[in-house]
Amino acid sequence: MKYILVILWWSGSIVMAQTMLQKPIFFEHYNQSKGLSQGTGYAIAQYDDYLWFGTQDGLNRFDGYGVEKVFRQNKNHSLHNNSIYALLTDSQNRFWIGTGAGINLYDKKQQRFDSFEQAFGHKHLIDDVAIKRLIEDPKKRVWILTEERGIYCFDPSTRSIRSFLTQNASLHDFCIAPDGTLWLSSYQKIYRFDERKQRFEALQLPIKNATNTFFQCILTDTHGQLWVGTNDDGVYVISPTEKCVVAHYQKDKELLSNQINTLMRDARERMWVGTFMGGITIYDPYSRSFQNIYHQPTNPRSLAENNVWQLYQDRQGIVWVGLSGQGIDKYDPQSFQFGLIQKDYASQVHAKSLRDNMIFRLYGHKDQLYIGTETGSLSKFSLADYQFEPFIENTKDPTQSLTREIRNIITDTEEQFWIANWKGLLRIHPAKHTITTYPFVGQRVSRYLYEIKLVKNGFQNEIWVGGEELFLRFDLATKKWKNWADIPALATLANYTIRVMYQDQQQNVWLGTLEHGLFCLDAKTRQIKHFGPKFTCLNIRSFWEEAARLWIGTDCGLIEIDEKSREVVSHITQAQGLPNEVIYAILGDKHKQLWLSTNEGLVCFDAHQKRVLSHYTAQDGLQSNEFNTNVAYRHHDGTLFFGGVNGINYFKSNDIQKNTFVPPVRITHLKVSDSVYTSVLPQISLRYNQNFVEIAFTAFNFSNAHKNQYQYQMTGVDTEWIQTKERRVSYPKLSPGSYVFRVKGSNSDGIWSDNVATITIVITPPFWDTWWFRMGLVALLLLGIWGLYRYRMYQIKEQQAHDLALAVQTQELERERFSKEIHDGLGSSLALLKLYLQSIGDSKINVQELRNRSVHLLSDTIAETQRLIYDMHPKTLAQMGLQYAIEEMTQRINESGQKIP
Repeated sequence: MKYILVILWWSGSIVMAQTMLQKPIFFEHYNQSKGLSQGTGYAIAQYDDYLWFGTQDGLNRFDGYGVEKVFRQNKNHSLHNNSIYALLTDSQNRFWIGTGAGINLYDKKQQRFDSFEQAFGHKHLIDDVAIKRLIEDPKKRVWILTEERGIYCFDPSTRSIRSFLTQNASLHDFCIAPDGTLWLSSYQKIYRFDERKQRFEALQLPIKNATNTFFQCILTDTHGQLWVGTNDDGVYVISPTEKCVVAHYQKDKELLSNQINTLMRDARERMWVGTFMGGITIYDPYSRSFQNIYHQPTNPRSLAENNVWQLYQDRQGIVWVGLSGQGIDKYDPQSFQFGLIQKDYASQVHAKSLRDNMIFRLYGHKDQLYIGTETGSLSKFSLADYQFEPFIENTKDPTQSLTREIRNIITDTEEQFWIANWKGLLRIHPAKHTITTYPFVGQRVSRYLYEIKLVKNGFQNEIWVGGEELFLRFDLATKKWKNWADIPALATLANYTIRVMYQDQQQNVWLGTLEHGLFCLDAKTRQIKHFGPKFTCLNIRSFWEEAARLWIGTDCGLIEIDEKSREVVSHITQAQGLPNEVIYAILGDKHKQLWLSTNEGLVCFDAHQKRVLSHYTAQDGLQSNEFNTNVAYRHHDGTLFFGGVNGINYFKSNDIQKNTFVPPVRITHLKVSDSVYTSVLPQISLRYNQNFVEIAFTAFNFSNAHKNQYQYQMTGVDTEWIQTKERRVSYPKLSPGSYVFRVKGSNSDGIWSDNVATITIVITPPFWDTWWFRMGLVALLLLGIWGLYRYRMYQIKEQQAHDLALAVQTQELERERFSKEIHDGLGSSLALLKLYLQSIGDSKINVQELRNRSVHLLSDTIAETQRLIYDMHPKTLAQMGLQYAIEEMTQRINESGQKIP
């Protein structure tokens, strides 16, 4: 009776809570098309900053962008088996992998897998059996649940291993309670490990049909209560201390399936229940509400399938879902923060869904949102419970004037609705379910009527209609069309295409046109001002008034006008950070920030500092990157609605969470020519012909990873830090030298990490470009010069010796010639002179003639002697004297090294 009352109390609370509005949950999908090795997600864990996914065909490593590597069974130091059933990152930063054929531990330095024996030097059976679960207790012991051999407890501090329940082949799951107690589930029993007795003891279950119920997964909530998922009877919540069932959740009540595959408690203390063919159910203990999440064939952001095998929450709060065949699904609370209203193609009730996803008008009235579409006419959406309600289902339209395309909606003071189309102005009376048509009088038909405005006060409650080359007015009092005779300034605009109209707080009317720019009608003077030539944008799309400033959305950016001076104050374009200059609609939030819908998503803009604060795209959960002109509405509770080409987004700016996670940054690999280094060391040396380098890096922020940013710099190449969203950078033709590459990263909201990843790259020069080669060349050159010098000196000495020998030889010849000439010349002359002298006194000889002959002969002899003496007289002797001549000869003899005989 006790637990029945508890169940009734909880059930009553749940019924009340389920009526509350729940924020939708959207998923990103990762399957084989995105690199996953296989579609069954058995196990998920986070280690070394990566996410790891265990499948039937290998272990997948995920870096936030995709699966960047798959590990499989190979030869030495690889996985025991390709079926990965369990993963565990322990408190000692070890990574355990439970496979279909034993335990592996990952060595991240070597990027290899060791067996249990290789890691701990302990040969054991767990290297050969199938592993189902792995868990670490507060004492840092690792518990290993096997397929058929029971459970083992390994204590790394003592390297001892103990076995329990080895004969029980029906063990399924275990968990650690907040108080450190280990709980274990088998098919028909729940066990608690008694630390004092060192054994498992069965819990006496207060469940009537326990013998027919197969228990599967088990988990404790923050209060220590056991959540036990069964094979066919839903979830039991059991109080171990009270030994009673607190709650029993089943299909068609709280769950979508009674077969429970997995349980998870998230950081917000919510309990996630993964089922077989029933998707996921989330229980919130604070609101006591359930939220069912399931696959919707027409919604690509829904759960990829309803068979859920595994649930895991990473340290950023992102939930990863392992599916039966569709891979891994990712729920990021910071990724899809925008509510989404779209047509439910599966809905059988027409009025319970948006009728068309092309949104042309959003009009809020009281707590209702009226939606005009391209082909679905009007829809009514309750802002109290976010449900669609019937609006004009039974309304009488005798003239068939209400078309399926609705571009404008207003209400008058009598709570009647007005729209305009090419058939005229239509009044819809919701209470009477009637439609009254006021056709255009004397006007040509216009295909598009873009805007109608209830203009009050000085304009006697008129409806102004703007369209394609059409500008009209309708008097609500007389229910007749009027001309512009009393406001001739506006008559000139009668053939302009009026896209948007706005009446400011001073009752001035602003008119935005297509191709003719901006006009303002002064409520007092009835004069019109055309903005130009400084106002150069001709296409106007939206208005927003805030603190005596009028903000105008154009095709050329955002324009700010001072309402008092009616002068342009600022013009914001892509140069000031806008991702796109087509501003479809503008809404202000409670923080005085402006939200702009563009062709590149939604922009949050700081109107005071004139800067873009945030930028969101379809990847963040928007209906599309493209929105529609002037399709926006702000509800009094602060909820902002924007309509586009594929539905409606809604949100409160206060609810948009900022990503505060500071991501670690790592250089993941280095590609050199055709070689890839995945184990990146702090320094790497490359040859001179390996100078084409590609460096890959990543910031491990898994939330909106496409928005991560990086700054990098290569000293010696980059003079400053370079910012990019790319994760790879190439440096071709690096000159020999030492370079340091640095990179840092930010998360999706621009929070930068202080961590800087670095790698030193040394490009070794060719041998001919090294210092020792240059020094060798210099030494060789000096040696050559010295050799040439020595050779030249040798040549000089040889030449001197040769010259001296030649001089000696010449002198000898001269001596011989001199001797011969003396002998032959002087000798014969002297001999003849002797004969002449002997002939003196001979009577037969004429004395006078003999004297003449002797004198003549003597003169010739003297002349010949003088000639010979001159020929033998050295130049040095003649110029410097005898002493110098002798010294010169002596020096030359010494230098030649000749010996004088």
